[in-house]
Amino acid sequence: MKEINIRNRYLFLADMLICAVAYCASIFVAFPVSSFVPIITGCLPRICITALVYWIIFTACGMYKIDWVHASFQECINLAKASVAAFMISILLSIIAPDTHTYIKLNLVANCGSIAL
Repeated sequence: MKEINIRNRYLFLADMLICAVAYCASIFVAFPVSSFVPIITGCLPRICITALVYWIIFTACGMYKIDWVHASFQECINLAKASVAAFMISILLSIIAPDTHTYIKLNLVANCGSIAL
């Protein structure tokens, strides 16, 4: 059986897509369908900031340099640490940012969703 080789740049693109999908899913679940488009346009800057935070933290922690086919347990622990760090920074930024309380809740749910995916 041939081993699947996924380039790390594709993992990067998947991370960015997962951040966006997690936000859209949390908005879709929390609000009626009729208000989906206005809320998603209001959250667009937050989606970009969250994706940027995850990219910076994962790059700084070396997550895109790891050969995940042969990853050790320690590298999986490092992934968990990087995910928690990006989660905490993103939540902190949502608390500091001058937004409504609703967007803080959406950020929390979207970050939990992106970590779970």
